[in-house]
Amino acid sequence: MPVCFSQQFLPSEYPGQARMGLRHGKNNNETWVYTDFFIPIYNYDSSITFGSNEWLLFLNPKLVLSDGSTDEENFGAGLRYLCADVLLEDGFILGANFYYDSKYSKNGLRHSQLGLGAEFLSKNFDLRYNYYKPTTEKKVVCDYYELGETSLNEYLKVEEALPGYDIEAGIPVPILTHFIETWAYGGIYRYTSDLRDDVDGTRWRLEINPAPAFAFTLEINDDNVSGKDTFVGGHVSLRFDIADMLYRRNPFEDWQEAFRFRRGPRELTERMTEPVVRDIDIWTADKAEVKKIKDMIYVDNANDGDVLENGTLSHPHNTLAEAFTNASYSNGVWIYVKRGDGTATGYTGNFTLSDNVVIWGQGYRYLDIGGEGYPVIDGGGAGNVLTLANNNTIMGVQVQNGKTGIYGKNITGVEIKNNVISDNGVGFGPGIDLRTDGANTMSARITDNTIASNNGNGITFNSDDTSTLTATISSNIISSNSAGIYHWSGTSSKMSTTISGNNISNNTSVGIYLQSNSYSTLDCFISRNTISSNSSDGVYIDDVGFSVLTLDLGNGTLGSGGYNSIYSNSGKDVDNKTSLTIQAENNWWGSAKPTATRFTGSVDYDPLLESNPN
Repeated sequence: MPVCFSQQFLPSEYPGQARMGLRHGKNNNETWVYTDFFIPIYNYDSSITFGSNEWLLFLNPKLVLSDGSTDEENFGAGLRYLCADVLLEDGFILGANFYYDSKYSKNGLRHSQLGLGAEFLSKNFDLRYNYYKPTTEKKVVCDYYELGETSLNEYLKVEEALPGYDIEAGIPVPILTHFIETWAYGGIYRYTSDLRDDVDGTRWRLEINPAPAFAFTLEINDDNVSGKDTFVGGHVSLRFDIADMLYRRNPFEDWQEAFRFRRGPRELTERMTEPVVRDIDIWTADKAEVKKIKDMIYVDNANDGDVLENGTLSHPHNTLAEAFTNASYSNGVWIYVKRGDGTATGYTGNFTLSDNVVIWGQGYRYLDIGGEGYPVIDGGGAGNVLTLANNNTIMGVQVQNGKTGIYGKNITGVEIKNNVISDNGVGFGPGIDLRTDGANTMSARITDNTIASNNGNGITFNSDDTSTLTATISSNIISSNSAGIYHWSGTSSKMSTTISGNNISNNTSVGIYLQSNSYSTLDCFISRNTISSNSSDGVYIDDVGFSVLTLDLGNGTLGSGGYNSIYSNSGKDVDNKTSLTIQAENNWWGSAKPTATRFTGSVDYDPLLESNPN
């Protein structure tokens, strides 16, 4: 039996197809417009006397746009095999394809997936299967925080691309196909989701092919998520010969033939270039949920005359004292204090916190909430304005007019940030006073505050009697107090402080005072601060005796890189009363070559910086 083999790149027997299509959904009222290019690349034909076996390799890029503000790009490749028997007038096509799909969703996120497909096409029966596998993980559509009536809530919306498959089978419509080729298809589709119910649906499709250049479809989808929807669509196909394009010949020479009405079904060879049928859209699902972060009590001293006043967002308390007696207070709530009328009315007194309570003033913009002005908490000229317990945070308030602004003893988990702490020190008390004794351990963070104009020290640390105190002080403005930061450790206690990024200036005594006593240990890391124009020394170090003191101003054993700006202090810039050598390299001393008179004791300040790093 004679056999003839032939192969051809960019085969003229199978012209390329440029298809422009439209699809419209009735229920969702969304319209898709697409361009689909079917580009034959390679054809291999092994024909025998009574039949043929052909292979066709093709590329299939596609662009889909919709009026729902989405777009999708598909790039695929496929292989089709035609087995035809001339005598029996039958045969079939087997196909396989692979796609990469990318979609910009309605929520403004880009998703991608891989698609695998298989197809069986014949004159009397079609069968198709497609599988879709996302390559992108879940993505956050929006994530923000909001104040609820009694809680701080997180609103989170997440979107994902869905893996799934579809199957359809079809037959030509009897009688009608003898006049206009018409196929009826039925199938199922399923997509699985981690965010919502899985999608299970049925699909019915009618496809009409009146001419090589035209095709029309009517489709009905029905699933448990989207419900029932009807789609109408179709495409116009323009044939072109790629080889003619390469040799500058007219690639559309026989275009008229494609627009002539065709009676009856197509030949199998013509179906070798028909569109690959797969889902036009990447399926996505999104889910929004509101999650409670913290219980809240609200206070607003401008809320006068509210008979329903109960500490909720709509009906806040108008005094801090009422917030501290609220039934929810003992549960470790957050108290949100509004600026109110800008005065201390209703916010005056000496308040003692319970464990795990947070005071959040409107002056601190946190989680994109607040930032409109500091509420004023006034000590009334006596006592501690705020007395801390374990795991308290104070943020966004102005603390003033107390013996001490914020006081804590033998507690831990302290955070004081983004406050104004001023005009305290009735009886010469400090702005912040943190103390430990006994076998207690304290940890504290003091950051981004303005600590100013207190009659006593800006910050006082005191550890005694085998206790341990660890503190981080960073990015604060500490000015016009007595001493800026005062350390005292004694009786076998241990204190460790990190002081970085602060402006410690214009205090009426020293900028930083350190003293260790009686077998205590004091470690102090100091880096990237401005310590200037204080009325006494910039840094004062004293050791009464029998203690271990380690101060690192730059290139010492604690790892400070230096980069402090220490200059223009009325006393010494570094006043070292101990027998130790203080490491203070890589700092700016107000001039390129500071004089030795700016230092007392042994201070290793060379090498130094020749310009101000801060």
